[in-house]
Amino acid sequence: MSDVLTDQLSILDERIKVIGYGDSKPLQSNRTLESRKSNRRVEIIIGECLPLTKETPLPKWTIQSLDTETTPDD
Repeated sequence: MSDVLTDQLSILDERIKVIGYGDSKPLQSNRTLESRKSNRRVEIIIGECLPLTKETPLPKWTIQSLDTETTPDD
């Protein structure tokens, strides 16, 4: 399932955590066909983004006007 998220939606592998519970966390008992069908599922939990631990300063930009004429000697 995570292949769909990474290949088709371009989500980085590092941002996805896949956990397989198998028989350890069924929604219902596995005694009947219907209950086994309901236990075959994929759950996607979207968590909140974690805050950055370190800020990265951006370089300052210099804006030059293109309206003024300059010569190579300036």
